[in-house]
Amino acid sequence: MQITPRQGFILRKVVEGHQELESPVGSRWLADRDDVPWGPSTVRAEFGRLEDAGFLAHPHTSAGRVPTDSGYRFYVDELLEEGNLPAIRKPVELTDMRREVDEAMRATTEQLSQVTNLLAMVSAPPIESATIHRVEVLPLQPQVAMVVVITSTGGVTKRVISYEHPLDPGLIDWASSYLNEALGGLDVGARMVQAKLTDSLLSSSERTFLETLAPAFTDLEDTAGDTLFVDGAARLLTEHRFQELPQLSDLL
Repeated sequence: MQITPRQGFILRKVVEGHQELESPVGSRWLADRDDVPWGPSTVRAEFGRLEDAGFLAHPHTSAGRVPTDSGYRFYVDELLEEGNLPAIRKPVELTDMRREVDEAMRATTEQLSQVTNLLAMVSAPPIESATIHRVEVLPLQPQVAMVVVITSTGGVTKRVISYEHPLDPGLIDWASSYLNEALGGLDVGARMVQAKLTDSLLSSSERTFLETLAPAFTDLEDTAGDTLFVDGAARLLTEHRFQELPQLSDLL
């Protein structure tokens, strides 16, 4: 799909701003950038057009925008042909998908406490209970690739990997197809994941390439752990519950 040069510029700024902020990008924040010549209203209008085109998404928890898979692909395929992608070498363990899940859990806890007028506790599913939902391997530069792993519970890891020699585009396409077919639906941390990455039926070059992508799956395991959201503790200290203070002290 064709977009205007201005929309392409704004899409690029959203992708880079999202990497910088690790949160949705708002029109006012973007319009305040020194190299953005348009005001917030113009940026908002272009946000809407890019959203209609499928390049941006509008999380319900924020007025800002985040890139979609199509937005990232356009950024990689069309906007970075000059090959000056900023090097991002550290892995991003949890991105906006994980944050959206956390924000939804917090909102649920708050609403539950308000409705019941009691202490509310909500436990988020641990990452080890998740399955691998999708894997993307994207070429960023001739010698740089990014692997993105998304789980069924919203866990996301990204790894940007540099190589000594230019990558074979066919190998990258094969890796995306193979990983989705072989790993889709498997539990995070399952032994079968490692077995699929080192399958003896694969060629030497295929196994070697997959070994470089393996840390993205290890990062998912490292994020394992229960998350407990609590709201309404102050409601336990209302006047009509003073007689229960000894029990409340033990609870808190």
